[in-house]
Amino acid sequence: MRSLILALVLLVASSCAAVVVAGAAAGAGFGYYKYQQNELHQDYRADIETTLAATRSALRSSGLAEARVTEQTSTEARLEAQDVLAIVERYPDGLTRVRVRIGTFQSKDHRRRSLALLDAIGAELEAED
Repeated sequence: MRSLILALVLLVASSCAAVVVAGAAAGAGFGYYKYQQNELHQDYRADIETTLAATRSALRSSGLAEARVTEQTSTEARLEAQDVLAIVERYPDGLTRVRVRIGTFQSKDHRRRSLALLDAIGAELEAED
């Protein structure tokens, strides 16, 4: 009888642990989805160096601290300033894509700020022409 009760207790305990682990995995998956949804991008017809300079200028004019380049190669640069991450990527045919993430998760305010930053980058590039 004792072994039957012990077996039932172990079965219930392992089932509860499985439910907790499954819930944590689902929560992590949803968090990653919301993080991915927080990114907006825009393509510009300019080389990567010009677009990188325009992105730095737009970040500065947005009232953010000076953006620091955290990684840079010949085809990509990552800029960070406070809660903003901007990734500038060179594409074929003279295009450069700027991907912007503000904050950690998607919100209406983060989307508004990202769109404003992408517009400011476009304005900086037009001013250079």
